Amino acid sequence: MLTILLQVDQADSHNKTPLYMATYHGRLDIIYLLLAANANVNAADKNGKTPLYIAVLHGHLSLAHKLLAAGASVNRPDNEGLGPLHMAVKFPKLDIPMIKLLLNHGCDPVNLASFTRWLLAHGIIPEECIQGDDELAEWLRREESNVRSLKRLCRTEIQLALGNADSMQAKIGGLPLPEHLRFFVSMRAL
Repeated sequence: MLTILLQVDQADSHNKTPLYMATYHGRLDIIYLLLAANANVNAADKNGKTPLYIAVLHGHLSLAHKLLAAGASVNRPDNEGLGPLHMAVKFPKLDIPMIKLLLNHGCDPVNLASFTRWLLAHGIIPEECIQGDDELAEWLRREESNVRSLKRLCRTEIQLALGNADSMQAKIGGLPLPEHLRFFVSMRAL
């Protein structure tokens, strides 16, 4: 057997590790080797994207399952505040099996319905994606009517405190918050 001395988490200039690249290219065989060598499943590139994020983004269900089994963080957002679950909804279409996998591994679905409606409203996801999918339509209706989310309640309270909708975006832009939180606060309940 050939032994190669290699740092399994050695990142390139974009902070992409071998596990990240193997995931990007859909190489389950390489992923098995890297995980056996204790590769860091949560190492993120310079944009905050982890191997799980990439697996979900590219629709690699079996890779996502393997990464989750190895301890990948299911709720870790990228630098823009978007996590793997958002990618299952956003790119390239609604990936129901991936969404179910993430939710079964403890992913926090807070505001996913609002995010999905926002994507539909802005033409990022065509309306045809949900037409004819009764399960998805029912899930969206159920999530939209569920007010269990403290985050959703806080966002609504902040928006009410900021005043009318005409000047709200300017006021939100002036808040001393990280960009992803300003984006979150600016989202309207859909």
